[in-house]
Amino acid sequence: MQLITSLDIRNSEYLSKNRLISYHHQLRLIFSLGNQVKKVLEIGIFNSLLTDILKNNGYNITTADVNPNLKPEIILDLTTDFSLPKDKFDAIVLFQVLEHFPYRQQSQLG
Repeated sequence: MQLITSLDIRNSEYLSKNRLISYHHQLRLIFSLGNQVKKVLEIGIFNSLLTDILKNNGYNITTADVNPNLKPEIILDLTTDFSLPKDKFDAIVLFQVLEHFPYRQQSQLG
């Protein structure tokens, strides 16, 4: 698995028009879940833009990432066995994450 922080991406390059459109669709999907979803686990946080927007819209966000340098609340390696607290989250999202796994490794996830 390749960490996105190892790619030497400057924020200005990362926040392209297509990336912002992707964020729009991610937010649209979460907002479409309605008022019953307020506690969200976001896996794969990189620049925390989605986290910040959701928090500003009243969501209770818990962050998780494999990279401790990003300061997630939960250090989570999806390639290992893990468990999450039951009934703590209304939704779990991991946008723009799976493409960072080699294809062989993706088939083993789950």
